[in-house]
Amino acid sequence: MTRILLTFVFILVANLTFSQVDNFFIQTDDFLSKHIENGLVNYKKIAEQPEDLAALVGQIANYNLAGKIQNEQVAFYINAYNLLVIHSIIGSYPIQSPNDIKGFFTVQRHRVARVSMTLNELEKELFNKYPNAEYHFVLVCGAKGCPPIIPEAYTPDKLSAQLQRQTRLALNNNDFTQVDAAKTSVKLSQIFNWYKADFNKEGGWRDFINRYKTVPIPDHYKASYYDYDWSINDVSSPVLGQKINNSGRTLQTFTAGTLLRNGQIEAKVFNNLYTQTQFFNDQRQRQDQGTRSNFFASIWSVMYGLQPNLNVGIEAYVRSTSNRVPNSSPLDVLRFQNSPEARSALTQIGPKIKYAPFRVKGLSVQTTLLFPLVTDLQGRTDIEDLNNNRPYLDHDGYQLFQQFFYDKLIGTSFNLFAEATAFVRIDRRFDKNNTGITTPLKGFLSYFPTPKITTYAMTEFAPNWNGSFYAQSGLGAKYQLTKNFEAELLYTNFWLGRNGGAGQTFNLGMRYLY
Repeated sequence: MTRILLTFVFILVANLTFSQVDNFFIQTDDFLSKHIENGLVNYKKIAEQPEDLAALVGQIANYNLAGKIQNEQVAFYINAYNLLVIHSIIGSYPIQSPNDIKGFFTVQRHRVARVSMTLNELEKELFNKYPNAEYHFVLVCGAKGCPPIIPEAYTPDKLSAQLQRQTRLALNNNDFTQVDAAKTSVKLSQIFNWYKADFNKEGGWRDFINRYKTVPIPDHYKASYYDYDWSINDVSSPVLGQKINNSGRTLQTFTAGTLLRNGQIEAKVFNNLYTQTQFFNDQRQRQDQGTRSNFFASIWSVMYGLQPNLNVGIEAYVRSTSNRVPNSSPLDVLRFQNSPEARSALTQIGPKIKYAPFRVKGLSVQTTLLFPLVTDLQGRTDIEDLNNNRPYLDHDGYQLFQQFFYDKLIGTSFNLFAEATAFVRIDRRFDKNNTGITTPLKGFLSYFPTPKITTYAMTEFAPNWNGSFYAQSGLGAKYQLTKNFEAELLYTNFWLGRNGGAGQTFNLGMRYLY
């Protein structure tokens, strides 16, 4: 009777153990199949109904590894890692990157198979027990730089085939392993840099890759590492396309304050057409001026990512102005004429730097110094031996822009951008009467209705230290034509002012990131 009882208990325990394993993998498979799309995670959907994930996290915490074969333990660790990454992100969602969560990999602790550990410790536990470099292509850290997460659980019976399949897919993906035959070079994921020791045990990165790659990498090809894309692997995130820097910024969320990553280049042109037939007097009242004044500025700039917190570049202005009858076309200024009523020239050029001196996320500083290229830009009557009938084109001197930028992504669909500027005009001859300071404040609220379209509203208030000021507001939109190139349209109206124009602007911008 005792023997029968012991046999029954053994069978019961064995069945319970099998059911635990089977149930965990079945539920993980069901969960992932519902929330993974094209290698991305539907965090929004999970956040709305977190019960299934919470149940899996509970199973991970109390899972019993005793007596499990190697494939069961490895499959458990891989699934546990991927699920706990998702669970940690959901706890702070919406976010822009897993790096937005302090100590995401190194401080936050999780209970795994009845042991408290961080994500990094969980990863080391797996590699220390059962070393295999293929794990690097199935452990998903919650960022787009990782290999894609699959919509299925890793299971003991299919583990070997799954590991090989995902490793082969990653290494044959041209975006992941970037081979350039023309330059006889290859750019590798930072995974190969961070985990060199693991790949050296496999004969080095080249031998490891060539085991899986359809077209092997020749021995003479030189290797380098591209920047890791830390933007969140969110299926519902509108921030798709070209990565901008190591924090996960992309073209759609790129603002004037965003720093480029190392080696990245931004080329930008912004065309501004201002036209007015009225002005604000000293009493802030609108008055007809009897003519139409048009001012066109085309701002050309190139920036280069020199260091993670330092960008350098150059900026140049092409300007045109015209004064015609009130019913004339504002587009007259685009004829770029030079006459008593019109004028055009390449007016200023100068260097600029953008940097992040403070440890405040989203805050950066930019300094631009412009030098005049044309004599008598203001058409002043106090300059001798010149035709004093020249129309005003720009300030006749040096111009210093000290700008402070702050931007913050709000959820996944909105972005707030603010700019405070000290704009100093210094007379070419250091005439204090022709030197002044303007301190404009700008605010932009952007909305991302689709991954390629950005709409925004803006407003600006710009007081001048001589007592004049203006306020303008407007609406704009950007369209991402390619992952590297976007176009922008903006309309603004000057609705308040003192001793300044009461006009409107029409703007067209283009930006290319390389």
